[in-house]
Amino acid sequence: MSQEHDVFICHRGPDTKRNDVSVLRGMLQSDGIKCFVDYGMDLGKSVESEIDAAIQSSRVFILILSPEFATSTWCLDEIARIINIPGARGPNPPRKIVAVFYDVQAEGISYDLSNMKSRHPAKIESWEKALEDVCHLRGFFYDTIQAFRPCNTSSSMTVTLSPLFRPSPQPSRH
Repeated sequence: MSQEHDVFICHRGPDTKRNDVSVLRGMLQSDGIKCFVDYGMDLGKSVESEIDAAIQSSRVFILILSPEFATSTWCLDEIARIINIPGARGPNPPRKIVAVFYDVQAEGISYDLSNMKSRHPAKIESWEKALEDVCHLRGFFYDTIQAFRPCNTSSSMTVTLSPLFRPSPQPSRH
């Protein structure tokens, strides 16, 4: 049986895994927030089924959109699943999607999927729609030279996410 996770971190490994993702995961875990990152999977298990189970069990999705994000079919499959998961969209969704624009600007971000059309024709439309939807989300901007913009420091990201995992106050019984 798969472990429950609070947060699923979707990222392109070569761009962010060994630095920013591992730091973010550590910060969230030190606050008691259980994170799924693909390098934490058990050996010998099916990668796809582990990722699917982690997506299903997570309440928050952090999507780290880097310049080469869309060159990974794994990343594209993950965001297509996440963007369409029940409860992840709407005015007050029980599940939250947080976009981190990592060395890219949300406005005018464009990922070219034309080189994947011949290899994955059935998936192109869902990938394009998911990328478009994600790029319209409010999120954080990260620039590897300046780090998080002044109003959105890495600690404020933890502060922003932390309340999502605290139990709701219990009504008093009189």
